[in-house]
Amino acid sequence: MLEVKNLAVKLLPSHRKVLKNLSFNLKEGESLAILGASGSGRTILFYTLTGIIPEYIKGEVSGDIIFRGKKINKEKLKERAKKIGILFEDFEAQLFSTSVELELAFGPENLGLGRREISRRIEKYLQLTGIHHLKRREPSTLSGGEKQRTALASILTLEPQLLLLDKPVTDLDPKGRKILKEILAKLKKEGKSIIICEDEIEELYYQDKFLLLKDGEVIKEGGREEVLKDENLLLDTGINPPFLTRLSNYAGWNTLPENLEEAKKRLEKEGWKLKPVSPSPSPIRKPLLEVKGITHAYEKGKEVIKNVSFTVGKGEFFALIGENGAGKTTLLEIINGLITPSQGRVFLEGEEVKKIPPQKLVQKVGYLFQNPDHQIFCSTVKEEVEFTLRLLKFPEKEIQMRVEEALRAVKLEDKKEEDPFSLSKGERQRLALASLLVRRPSLILLDEPSTGLSYRELQGFMSLLKKLHEEGTTILMTTHNLSLVCEYAERCLWLDKGEIRLLGEPREVFTQMNKMDSPLPLPPWVSLSQSMGVTLLSWEEWKNSLFKT
Repeated sequence: MLEVKNLAVKLLPSHRKVLKNLSFNLKEGESLAILGASGSGRTILFYTLTGIIPEYIKGEVSGDIIFRGKKINKEKLKERAKKIGILFEDFEAQLFSTSVELELAFGPENLGLGRREISRRIEKYLQLTGIHHLKRREPSTLSGGEKQRTALASILTLEPQLLLLDKPVTDLDPKGRKILKEILAKLKKEGKSIIICEDEIEELYYQDKFLLLKDGEVIKEGGREEVLKDENLLLDTGINPPFLTRLSNYAGWNTLPENLEEAKKRLEKEGWKLKPVSPSPSPIRKPLLEVKGITHAYEKGKEVIKNVSFTVGKGEFFALIGENGAGKTTLLEIINGLITPSQGRVFLEGEEVKKIPPQKLVQKVGYLFQNPDHQIFCSTVKEEVEFTLRLLKFPEKEIQMRVEEALRAVKLEDKKEEDPFSLSKGERQRLALASLLVRRPSLILLDEPSTGLSYRELQGFMSLLKKLHEEGTTILMTTHNLSLVCEYAERCLWLDKGEIRLLGEPREVFTQMNKMDSPLPLPPWVSLSQSMGVTLLSWEEWKNSLFKT
């Protein structure tokens, strides 16, 4: 259905080569995963296939894009939109109507379709994406997952045969990911082809074909065996190999297992077993944060937080886990004093938060939003970091010393005169963190810090947090990425519909979750280890625990 031949792109006016002689093909009903680190050319490829480059983003395009036997290089974006649909990473940018139903009607109306056909398409794709009950809602009032499905449905009403998905998983909780997988499976059954790029490679394991990019060039292409089996190549290109790749290579298997069930059968057949892990004892910590009986409702009778109580120790790395809508962000905003709870009290170092003056609280607590762009507004990196200190009227010498210290900590000292929005997403995340570190807070709050970051960016950011934690900073993080909880958290709290379900060390919590009807799927290495009688939190633990009888 799609054939790309020697596709090359130079962006103007810089003439920088961003794609270099790409060639691949895709059949009807196939799914293709585009793998690569940030800057490898994945999004540029999507923009070129749809015509955004060169129509809206200026560039020189050479090579052939052939769709169903016809070269479409010269076609305008409007014509290509009937054939190729794209869901942006920032899917909210694709929503602008006053209701979900009108959002879906916009595309077909612009194609000049009749009212009956428009109604048929709206009804079909409301049902397929599971948002029929939301059709009268204003898109801005929806959750992140609901907004994404609305954007996807609006693209589908154009009935393109090829769908491009740019990091569709990064903002979704496990429930949202499951719904998206089900929708894509239905589309493939209808014969639609899908190209998807995503940083979380575990989500791509079951695609039909893979294309590995580095610096705008194809490094490798093929099926799962040809691309995902090469662990060293993936690491060299900035990709975290799937767990089943690591396990397969460690166990000496010639082929990758289809799924966790097949991996377990192979391990048992070959006599592999897991020995229990002896966990390190948790240090006894003096409480830094105390949350006591917090209940909160935005509307009367609709409580989003229900009688939540817990403590976070001084110097602890603590995680709040749960689905979207569980109340995690609301709880952070209450802790930070942005919201006054309906009931209950919050204490920081023994002092009630609501009684701490704002100019004092801002130095005690740093809050990093899920989207760092919402808290960046100055014209240079340096001005951004020093902003709060100037507001608090710190001495000039102290400001310069703290700014240099914070920029060194996040490795942005060579970019201090740059425009913050010229930085990558990972760099902007580190900049937002630097603007907190400069205040030297005793508690850092992080809301979904992994959102939108590549593997290398996330590793760099989490390594920075780990260093801060080792130096004594207390960190409270919300996340639905349980891999981060496995690797970094000392304790975690599972919040479900505003109530505490479980609280304890990650191994203990995950062991209990395995026995319950949990909507949060555990990472594959945790799930497989639990099916073999132990709970392992990392690949390192697997290597230390796995033995042959």
